[in-house]
Amino acid sequence: MKKMKLFPKTFLYVMGLMVLITLIGHVLIYVLMPIFYTNQKEKDFKDINSQLVKQLKKISTEEVQYTIGDFAQEKSIQVYLNYDGVILEANSSNLGPKQSIAGMKIETENKSSISSNVPSDSNDMNFYESNSMPENHFDKTNDFLEMGSKFTNQYGQECYVKTTETLQPVNEAKSIVIMVLPFSLLICLVFSTLFALLYSRKITKPLERISYTTGKMKQLDKMAICEVNTKDEIGILAENVNSLYESLQTTIDNLQRENEHVSRVEQSKVDFMRAASHELKTPVTAVNFMLDNMIIGVGKFKDHETYLPKCKELVEKLSDMVCGVLDASKLSFYEKDESAQDTQIADMVRKSIEPYLLIAKAKGVVVNIELSKGIIAKVPPESFAKVISNVFSNAVNYTLPGERIRLVLGEKSILIENECTPLPAEYLERIFEPFYRPDFSRNRHTGGSGLGLYLVSQILSVYQISYSFLPYEKGMRFTIIF
Repeated sequence: MKKMKLFPKTFLYVMGLMVLITLIGHVLIYVLMPIFYTNQKEKDFKDINSQLVKQLKKISTEEVQYTIGDFAQEKSIQVYLNYDGVILEANSSNLGPKQSIAGMKIETENKSSISSNVPSDSNDMNFYESNSMPENHFDKTNDFLEMGSKFTNQYGQECYVKTTETLQPVNEAKSIVIMVLPFSLLICLVFSTLFALLYSRKITKPLERISYTTGKMKQLDKMAICEVNTKDEIGILAENVNSLYESLQTTIDNLQRENEHVSRVEQSKVDFMRAASHELKTPVTAVNFMLDNMIIGVGKFKDHETYLPKCKELVEKLSDMVCGVLDASKLSFYEKDESAQDTQIADMVRKSIEPYLLIAKAKGVVVNIELSKGIIAKVPPESFAKVISNVFSNAVNYTLPGERIRLVLGEKSILIENECTPLPAEYLERIFEPFYRPDFSRNRHTGGSGLGLYLVSQILSVYQISYSFLPYEKGMRFTIIF
């Protein structure tokens, strides 16, 4: 049974239950029907006797014969009446309605003339001696019901009536039940089988569909979905399966994107380390070469006063590059290292660009600043200040003497423009790569480390802050939307 499939298992359970209910029902009918039938007959029999007595109390002597005749015929009972010494007997088999008294058995108080018609039962002898009549009596056997009642008619005469009803129909009903039982059981068995089949199919069909669909879900079929046709527990199960599979698909998609993201991060780490190694190796090699030749005193390197400052300059650039690499590594490659908080943007921008204003002034670059006060944005203060500092420093380095830099703070954006030769599209595609420097404007001798815009792009990407770096008619424009 444990290994059996759901449909045959459900069918057998339902079929067994229906057969059991059928058997119990037939047994109850066979046992309880005679009891309830006899009790009902007894109640009706007592009511009939009471009705007969009430009528006999009110009617005249001439109407007695018709009354007991009608009762015997209508109620299918036998009536014995001692009516002031006149004994009458009526039953449904020998009387029709409204028969005359001549058609009834009538006996007088002369016992010798009626002895042949008197039953041998001692109770029936009470019909001849009024002083021995019982008040009321009731008797019940397996074959009949009997009740006698003593009453006084409208003439003040004491009378006695006894009614008898057979219980033979009960025994006949039990025999009929036994005869009908095989056919009844067969019919119930057929209907039980049909009901069990229909019910089992009705219950198991949606579960089979859910099982088939979950099999497709197991294979990660994105089009798999359970049909929901009902609002019962099976319908709720189908909805829960759909919700679970939808959540699973979302989780799988997120994991795939995360895996792709991790792959990109790992590749970025590799590329960054390769680029950093290459960039750091060049000045280290140059410094080492010059120092070795100065120590040995080879050729022009004997002039220590000339080449020691050059070595110092290379070491300073090397230090800047190391600092840039450390700053980049602090980003943990796309991981947030600082929480965003409400920040006064105008104050932060002013502090961030202050050192570079002196450089711009010394270089002869004109700077126009438009700061809207009272603007508060939810940004990481230190990281965002570093972004503004790098972008503004980049603008100062790229702008020639006599040209202009414009910084505008709006409600939701910061705009930094510098007049210069706009970058071609092929350079813009790579401008945010680490250690990238366009050859026509910046190189290792005149430019920085090539990490400034890389750090800017990484910080803004981590905190999901929109930005753009595009040319305009006079130069380049960097826009940050917060």
